[in-house]
Amino acid sequence: MTTRYILIGGTGFFGSALASELRARGLTVVTVARGSRGAPLQPDVRLDVVRQPELLESILETGDTIIYLAGLSPLKRPVGGRRRYREVHVTGLRAALTAAVSRGARRFVQVSALGVLSDCGAAYGETKARATALLRSVTARTPGMLSMVVEPSVLFGNGSEIIRALYVASRLPVLPLPRISAQIRPIHVSDAAKRLADALTARKLPERLELVGPEPLGFHQLAAAYLKPRGTRVVLLPHSLTRLLVRVASHLKLPGAPAELEGMLALDNAGSPPQRPDELIAFTRWAAESGPRRR
Repeated sequence: MTTRYILIGGTGFFGSALASELRARGLTVVTVARGSRGAPLQPDVRLDVVRQPELLESILETGDTIIYLAGLSPLKRPVGGRRRYREVHVTGLRAALTAAVSRGARRFVQVSALGVLSDCGAAYGETKARATALLRSVTARTPGMLSMVVEPSVLFGNGSEIIRALYVASRLPVLPLPRISAQIRPIHVSDAAKRLADALTARKLPERLELVGPEPLGFHQLAAAYLKPRGTRVVLLPHSLTRLLVRVASHLKLPGAPAELEGMLALDNAGSPPQRPDELIAFTRWAAESGPRRR
């Protein structure tokens, strides 16, 4: 029986990279997403797993591998706030799990994030952690179904959220930034897709997979690596002002505002050093040599 890879959220930044990587290996991929007019990629199956859970079962087959990539930004508060995070990260995953169990899917993979905790104080992290607990609970009592939780650090590449934000910032001559001590290990989306595809096609599916890049960086270091070659100088704000800005941003309820920044910055997003780091694209070099340039 040929294994099909069902990518829920498969037209997003990471999902489309993973779909391309799996197809390049000759594997059968079905992307599932809501889709939208004007989007760069359209899904193979247009379906909103949160609003139309009953339709998902009809597209699954026995032996499928389901990869749940649907997710909201950890940086910007969505319309609907905490409720919307619960819908996409927990309700949608529960619907996909229910359909997977009913149809006899072989494996279920959740794309979560590094360092998320059920009591971290940020809706993004809390709902991602709740979804992982739900996945473990369901697969533990479902004979024959395996699961894996994928925990990426910050994903970068042309079109990524972090690069779009930095590109806008590069139009300024000087960018003041708060002093943020949390570190990340940014990983290029193509490297992340390859590492995940390797795990999916291995003889044994690991229970957990970290996706991290070769460089531990503070956010100001990441920003400076991208902005300096584009003529923008990064200036760090004093600690007292940083604390004030983070506190204010954490309590904003407006869509598009930083989403509970205080809780998000407390999460460990660096993980452990990766295996075979020399094979991975380093952010600082990539930022200096590629990426969009302002005109």
